[in-house]
Amino acid sequence: MIGRHCSGLGIAALGLAFLSAAPALCEPGALLTGFTAVDQDAPQVSVVMVTGITRSDQLPPTLVQARKALSANVALRDSTLRDLADLMDGNAAFQYAKRLDFVAKPGLAAHAAHYYGIAAATGRGGAIYGFIKALDALDPATTTPGRLANLRNILVTYANAGSAPALEAVLRYHARNTPFTDMRAELDRILVETDGPAAHAVALQLASEILRSNTPTAAELQKARQYLLRAEDSDSLRTRLISQNLLPLVEARVAALQPDQSFAIQVDTQGEITP
Repeated sequence: MIGRHCSGLGIAALGLAFLSAAPALCEPGALLTGFTAVDQDAPQVSVVMVTGITRSDQLPPTLVQARKALSANVALRDSTLRDLADLMDGNAAFQYAKRLDFVAKPGLAAHAAHYYGIAAATGRGGAIYGFIKALDALDPATTTPGRLANLRNILVTYANAGSAPALEAVLRYHARNTPFTDMRAELDRILVETDGPAAHAVALQLASEILRSNTPTAAELQKARQYLLRAEDSDSLRTRLISQNLLPLVEARVAALQPDQSFAIQVDTQGEITP
């Protein structure tokens, strides 16, 4: 497990493992996206966003024995476990979240995400898997804006730290626009604040979205080229090959523009884009 301490975003992304070679250039309707650059076998990431409860003397006297019992793997009542979790005891939050059967009762999904989120935010990286499953199941229309904002921050912080499951979820939620809407700002922050696998996957995703358009403008194609050149810096052979395969599609789209539009895009000998 790889550990991180942070108070929010701005965490350096971690290196992802080697991926297999990319297939040949796809048609625009079936473009490879940033999802293909996410290595689900990458090391588990742990992020400490809040310290939480670390000692029994931080608790009310009525819960001290309960925490000791929990540490000894003694089963606690749901209400006691929840009381500990609400005081930011990460272990209690993790155990309580696992008891919330949101598959059988979908209305519990937001609550499960909340407690998995507490566990993840206090450094239990393994909670990110249950956290994302609960996010997938929750109904944003019945979840309070404040809770959604908190869940969103936890997810993006983990993605920014290099968590492969969190990054995949961010890209998926961005593409679907649910359960979180308008995630473009978070993707832009990953591009600006990191220079690792997360940034390369985001760059590939944003380039593919532009190339899916039937009528991209010259400015959009210029941006797609910049994204692909960024993704081409990846340590992953798969990501580099996908980027290299998509670059000719950008050039073909540029060539198809009206002469006055295509003239606006120039590339110097170093591959930098200039107006």
